[in-house]
Amino acid sequence: VKLKQGRTENLVIIGIDCLGAFQNRDYFSWVGDDSEESSKKFYTGVLSGKEAAFDGIDLSPACQVCESPIPMGADMAIGLYGMDINNQILIQAESEEGEHLMTKLKLTDGEEPASRKKTVDKLVEERTVARDNMFTETLDATDNLEKLTVYLANCVNCYNCRVACPVCYCRECVFVTGVFDHEPSQYLRWADRKGAVKMPTDTVFYHITRLAHMSTACVGCGQCSNACPNDIPVMELFRSISQNTQKAFDYTPGQSIEDKPPLSVFKEEEFEEVVGIE
Repeated sequence: VKLKQGRTENLVIIGIDCLGAFQNRDYFSWVGDDSEESSKKFYTGVLSGKEAAFDGIDLSPACQVCESPIPMGADMAIGLYGMDINNQILIQAESEEGEHLMTKLKLTDGEEPASRKKTVDKLVEERTVARDNMFTETLDATDNLEKLTVYLANCVNCYNCRVACPVCYCRECVFVTGVFDHEPSQYLRWADRKGAVKMPTDTVFYHITRLAHMSTACVGCGQCSNACPNDIPVMELFRSISQNTQKAFDYTPGQSIEDKPPLSVFKEEEFEEVVGIE
């Protein structure tokens, strides 16, 4: 919507508390043949406050460090945390559209119990600590080009992370054009100059380019890591870098549809220390 690739007319957004998710491979091994019973077990376990492992399988790394478990920017919000879901759930209108829908459904705004705020605050506090630890570990592991190259060494340029990313916005990605289709002689020249050449090439450049594009928009969903066939912790890298760029622009992606993406607006008085203007 912000990049004019979608529209909100005649659209009502219904948000629900996010209880987290397993990684794909973990989910299929855990759910077995009874998805309905497994879902009940998952909901009951998470909402009881036991967000630890289920049968030895934990929530995805992205979910373990997500500090935004309740919906923002929705027209109608459904609350689960801190509620006795066997008897009731919390439904609240967050906009005029939400109020209109509530009226049509003959529903009234629920009153948020004190237990809900306590539960959400505790969860956010725990995840924020885990997030900050992740930032420290990841930045220590990637704080120079040599370390970053090792961190991304198993990348095979499959571009699964690009395809899976819900906010990757380019209509045509430069990495799937002919720009990086080098002649065979070029690889030989590189190998002759360096003594060896890693194949495939341009893997680090690919991720740096995506970071330059996506670090202001990354919401930490973890689908990049989920899609990686070689288990590279892509999410950890992107979130760790993104927290700095988003802080620099005072921008939180996904928080409000009214907030303009940083690179789509110009502010005359911004980063003066960088451009040398006094």
